[in-house]
Amino acid sequence: MADGDIFRKLQRVYIKSYKGLCEGKATIAECAQSIMTALKQDIKIKGDLPIILAQKMGEMLTQILSEVSASASVDWGSVNKEIEKIVQQVDGLYHVKELILRAGKQFIQEIRHGYSEEINVSSTSEVILGNYMNEVYESGFKGCILLTDNHHAGIDGVVLEGKIKEIQPEVRSVISNWAKKAITDRGVDKLRLPRRRQVTAIDMDGDLC
Repeated sequence: MADGDIFRKLQRVYIKSYKGLCEGKATIAECAQSIMTALKQDIKIKGDLPIILAQKMGEMLTQILSEVSASASVDWGSVNKEIEKIVQQVDGLYHVKELILRAGKQFIQEIRHGYSEEINVSSTSEVILGNYMNEVYESGFKGCILLTDNHHAGIDGVVLEGKIKEIQPEVRSVISNWAKKAITDRGVDKLRLPRRRQVTAIDMDGDLC
């Protein structure tokens, strides 16, 4: 795939970050900061509707989880349909609604396959919104890159994938914090990037003791 092809696949806000990863002139920390800057912009462009939907889904699922015991049988097919209904009942961009729908269904899968012990039921909306923000990242950036064979500046795909894996924990942490803040603020306008780690220069003429 030529450069032009992958640039057309990537969301515009991520192109600079992708080039930085491929060209190798920036540090991993700088690349992570660039990607998170682009992700924040992408999330803001998509707006506040996912927050509203995550809260509605969270309220419904919290009620279900609080009413059933661990051994109770839940008709998860019906729950999925209720999730779909919540999304269908509001106006909004189709692709944004699709991303938050995936996020809600992912949460249901986590519950069904026993990951619920790691989830605080009171933070259901935050978990769903975090899933949504990860879907934004995957669909707009990471997924496009990993599905590409030939990359900008001739970087090897395995090397590029390694860089993305190295950045992933920081992206995951930031998404978790953003989800909490967005639910609290009921909006995405106040999302902030974490402070960049500062490296203190050593004064070679000073006393190191």
